[in-house]
Amino acid sequence: MEDVSLTAVRRSGGDKIVLAVRARGRGFVSVSAPTRLEGKCPGVSARVRIDNESSEVYYRVSEGPIAAGTETFLAASLPAAMMLGVDLELPGSISPRLSNALPRIQTILRSWVPDSSEIQVHTGPPRAATRVPGHSVACFFSGGVDSFYTLLKHHSEIDRIVLVHGFDLRLEDAPMRAKVSKALRQVAKELGVHLIEVETNVRSLADRYFPWRFYHGAMLASVALLLAPQIRRFYVPASDSYATLVPWGSHPLLDPLWSTEQMELIHDGLEANRLEKIESIALSNIAMRYLRVCFPWTEEGGAYNCGRCEKCVTTMICLRSAGALGRCATFPPQLDLSSIARLPPLDELDQLDIREILRGVERNGRDPLLADAIHAWLARRDPRGITSIPMRVARKLRRIGRRLQKLIPPSRPRLDQGF
Repeated sequence: MEDVSLTAVRRSGGDKIVLAVRARGRGFVSVSAPTRLEGKCPGVSARVRIDNESSEVYYRVSEGPIAAGTETFLAASLPAAMMLGVDLELPGSISPRLSNALPRIQTILRSWVPDSSEIQVHTGPPRAATRVPGHSVACFFSGGVDSFYTLLKHHSEIDRIVLVHGFDLRLEDAPMRAKVSKALRQVAKELGVHLIEVETNVRSLADRYFPWRFYHGAMLASVALLLAPQIRRFYVPASDSYATLVPWGSHPLLDPLWSTEQMELIHDGLEANRLEKIESIALSNIAMRYLRVCFPWTEEGGAYNCGRCEKCVTTMICLRSAGALGRCATFPPQLDLSSIARLPPLDELDQLDIREILRGVERNGRDPLLADAIHAWLARRDPRGITSIPMRVARKLRRIGRRLQKLIPPSRPRLDQGF
């Protein structure tokens, strides 16, 4: 790796030390000591400087207590530092358990993203491992299939659900954020749990350096570490099943490694595939009233579920197979099978999920027309044939988009915004 030098700068008129790393030929990265934010909602921020650009990365929480922030910004900045190939220096102390896990975290991420490098992480002395854990058990909750499955499965012990604004919910999309918040507050009320909302702009910075599919687990961990003073166990709903497990940012190999002596992260739900999860949550009237799977940045932006994108149609396939589509209030009551033919091209990872769904549909034998439509979709979208051309073009455009995104400065944080 290239030579690295460390610079510590004390700001005039204050006691904040900015610890910075300079890598010859690779630019300049610095992370300031986290500071508490003023306002009705507790929060923490740190200034991140890359070359001549400086961005304030922040987290705000609907209610505390929250941690000091060192471990939060460690998780938030590690993937970017690995991609730049520079050591990471952070003020403050971190958990000995987390410190010992960092080499393995980096080894896993580097094996998935070969352009990244394993780096040195420099912090203050490890803190004492005797901090009192919080009393609550929580799970990340977006209103989707995976999060509903984990919440209902562990309902007897979960007393907190956590919604993050700034991951799939864009910070600038205030109407959608309000719509989702309102729905999830109702879910929390009806299930007798408490909703915690977190707002962060970390993605505006991190997206420029590391693929979201591989680093979103670290971003979830950064939120969990922030909430550690109130939460002792944190469930991370699994996106995959044991049958479809692939390299992914939130992964059973990675998520537990972000745990500390105070807070345990658990990757949950691998025992069930997409269809099996929907068959399970279809037994809940609450899930059928509030299920949300659609990405808000689709062309149907503003809809809770558009009913036309790949995620929506795939969910409707499973709901129809489970005999629950007509009971799910957030989707059209009928699935037009021709809509499957209009789905976008599938990559190899998506094909794993769809083939798992197809096996379940064929196994229950109740809907041969649905099985035929899925078969035809997979045949048309075989990535080994000429029909993969649109998929390859789409991938190329996404890569170009990511490169262009790196040229755009991250959005300014809106520190005065409440929930």
